[in-house]
Amino acid sequence: MIITMKKQVIAVFLLSTLGGLASAQSLQTQIQDRPNILFITVEGQSLAALMRGETQAREPVLSVFGPDNFALRSQRWRYIRYADGYKKGHI
Repeated sequence: MIITMKKQVIAVFLLSTLGGLASAQSLQTQIQDRPNILFITVEGQSLAALMRGETQAREPVLSVFGPDNFALRSQRWRYIRYADGYKKGHI
């Protein structure tokens, strides 16, 4: 969902989790009730500097998705191994 407020575009990513946000419609209603203020609290690192182009540094990340699917990436390389044994990477 993308929400435009006073010529600024704020991207809101809805994550489906148990006990998380009730629904996109509920969130949209809450935002419409307060058109000048948008506060969303999430855990993790801020992406604001990256989105403004002030930084390009990336820390190594290991992602696990589904059974036996792995992806590992750093600033210099990335490697993916799928459950069926297929592998791909770039150095």
